[in-house]
Amino acid sequence: MPSATELKYNKGEWSEFYTFLDVLGSGQLQIGNSKIEPLDEYYTVINVYRDDPGYMLVFSIDEASGLVRIAPENDRIIINERAIPMQRFTDMAGHVLREIRLGSKTFSIEGVQEFLSEIGCTNVKYGRHDSKIDIDLQLRDFHTGLNHRLGFSIKSQLGGSSTLLNASQATRFRFDVDYPGADCRFIETFNGSRVKLRKKLAEYSARGMRLSFRCMHSETYDENLVLIDTVLPRIIAAALVEYYVHGKRDVSEATAELIRSNPIDVPTGVKQRYYPEKMRGLLRATALGMVPGTRWDGRQEATGGYIIVSATGDVVCFSRHNDDEFRDYLYENTRFDTPSTTRNHIGVICRDREGMYIDLALQIRFSDGK
Repeated sequence: MPSATELKYNKGEWSEFYTFLDVLGSGQLQIGNSKIEPLDEYYTVINVYRDDPGYMLVFSIDEASGLVRIAPENDRIIINERAIPMQRFTDMAGHVLREIRLGSKTFSIEGVQEFLSEIGCTNVKYGRHDSKIDIDLQLRDFHTGLNHRLGFSIKSQLGGSSTLLNASQATRFRFDVDYPGADCRFIETFNGSRVKLRKKLAEYSARGMRLSFRCMHSETYDENLVLIDTVLPRIIAAALVEYYVHGKRDVSEATAELIRSNPIDVPTGVKQRYYPEKMRGLLRATALGMVPGTRWDGRQEATGGYIIVSATGDVVCFSRHNDDEFRDYLYENTRFDTPSTTRNHIGVICRDREGMYIDLALQIRFSDGK
């Protein structure tokens, strides 16, 4: 049984550690397709960097000897260098994977603390908690033969559906409410109902209530979206109506409705490509660097791309060489989600000088992938 002092993490956090172990054990990072299937192409892993005990450790793979050599990146740091067999990382990866499948909520894994001491680390997670980067790798590019140091974000299908975009004050969209049957008690009746928000909106929509996009709550997020496309806030607002009012949960399903309704009034010959392309752009930017509450310059923070731990335990990556596959994966495997209405201050009809309005929040999750 794990000791009381063992660190506890959820399945997503353990999956990040599993990825660290897997790439050091195999010496490879497999390229994947949009169905999270490993392809024949892979990157050779040269180094893994880990900012764990207050300085950067470098895990260098020596394929000739089958060893992972561990030393500080800064040669002025004096610590004992270590050499651990690659097979040791492979064995620990298998153990961690089995325990992830058995675990629930947050849990500890027997033997991990001893292994961390063996490799000179103190923490399961990568050190930079304020970053989208979950693993820092030096890889040999199989196209050019050149080595590149790249940061990757990691998402796992081993647990419940993970969140691509968490709702916040910044992701709130404001809609004008038009309801021909409204009387002096309408707002009180709507807000006092205990019916779930989406069901309530659908019921009132059937009675003639209409929502029309007014503005975004966050000027910063609005500007970030405009950087992708000037009309992207309007497109997302229309997709939110499809989700909250008409029950179109999958991003691709809601987008199909946008193609039909054409809220931006793009030419008929373009709309089949236009709306999916804009949604793919939003999803990719969100995955690789754009944060709603922070002014974005269009650059990727996760410069390497995305690593997915599949439901079968395969570790595959999307990089600049298969960016189209990555965009397709996001588009085909994400769905809208309803966050807490009280914590995010959404789902309540209010009135101001312009009339009645309601705030709805954008939150996007990955599909279960099972």
